[in-house]
Amino acid sequence: MVFNTLSDFIVMEGHGVYVWSAYGVALLIVLYNLLTPVIARRKLVVQLQRQARLDDRQKQKVNATCSARKDLQKPGVVEQVEY
Repeated sequence: MVFNTLSDFIVMEGHGVYVWSAYGVALLIVLYNLLTPVIARRKLVVQLQRQARLDDRQKQKVNATCSARKDLQKPGVVEQVEY
């Protein structure tokens, strides 16, 4: 096939609609296959960072509770009770 003008190339003797739509669908599929793992990885990284922050907060709470209990176990330390 030889096309004399750009318009002839786009129309492709009446088959242009099918050819260009096939190229478009193929391009969309390729883009989807390329972008899906990238988006999933970003979500996973955010989720892991969030989980790490929660774990750090829980460790800090446990350490604070343990150190407070150790302070109460020292001789001469009297626990204050509110009435």
